[in-house]
Amino acid sequence: MTRASAIGPLLLTWSADRGASIKTLLDEQNWIPVVPKSRITILDEAKMEEELLTIFTVEEVFKRYTFTARMDCYVQRDGMLVPTATGRITHGWAEIENRRDWSMVRFDDRLTDALTGKAGGISQRGRVR
Repeated sequence: MTRASAIGPLLLTWSADRGASIKTLLDEQNWIPVVPKSRITILDEAKMEEELLTIFTVEEVFKRYTFTARMDCYVQRDGMLVPTATGRITHGWAEIENRRDWSMVRFDDRLTDALTGKAGGISQRGRVR
């Protein structure tokens, strides 16, 4: 599994919960995800049947073209949260004209609002209210 694909499922759920799913951006605007940089560090093992707590934090939106986010994973052991992994991803979107021509796209208001936390409140289950 690549580093980007390890953070990818988390990003899919996170963005969909905020009204800016990767599938919607692809279907409606022909935007495809671009990941120029990602990194994951495994800190400890997560054992079978342990519940994994994952925190996804957008750290910076750069000129509405890319954003940097952090992922931190924990398990609960003996009443304490134990860090199991941490990672960072730089992410953007591109519009594909054809097999050779593409360009980075400037985030629209829907995506910018999702990234900056203005796209609705988040309930206990991670769903947009």
